[in-house]
Amino acid sequence: MLPLDLIQNIALLVALAAASQVIESRWRVHRLTRQLFSGLLFGTVGIVGMMTPVYFEPGIIFDGRSIILSVAGLFGGPVVAVIAAFMCGVCRLSLGGAGVVMGLSVIVESAALGVAFHFWRRRMTRPMGLVHLWFFGLLVHGGMLALIVLLPGGVRQTVLSQLGPAIVGVYPLATILVCWIFLDYEKQRQDREALEQSE
Repeated sequence: MLPLDLIQNIALLVALAAASQVIESRWRVHRLTRQLFSGLLFGTVGIVGMMTPVYFEPGIIFDGRSIILSVAGLFGGPVVAVIAAFMCGVCRLSLGGAGVVMGLSVIVESAALGVAFHFWRRRMTRPMGLVHLWFFGLLVHGGMLALIVLLPGGVRQTVLSQLGPAIVGVYPLATILVCWIFLDYEKQRQDREALEQSE
């Protein structure tokens, strides 16, 4: 039952992330204002995920914040990632419990890898393809899987056996889906700006 609940949580976050991208793509403002707004949007979506998580045990929750924060870093850069990570970190800290250290570590790890790939993507001569996106999602959530060692010893093996396959299977696929949506809107915006300049 846990993997199905996790998929439902991730599906909600994918839908919210897509909706936020639609809103942002139609809102033309100064770059810094856009970054602040994006950070708040990503942070809010991450918090929504933490408010409707999969409860493994009291204080040990799983949700899709790693997807949201990694995408925030990848497409928004450092400013967006820091704002979103700070919001999610405060929320996870307030929830407390035995999983708080892992939860905060996943927030930092996801946002940091997103930012690292953001700068790597800027050096690429062509858009990220499915293989790049899959590798990105697998790396982020492989790190998340490794951070399970921060959970209390009594639950580590149970979490690995029940949620491990979903973390390395479903999470990267969901990351690909969200990134694909963002890449599509990014291309539309670039085409629109090129058309306006040509006119």
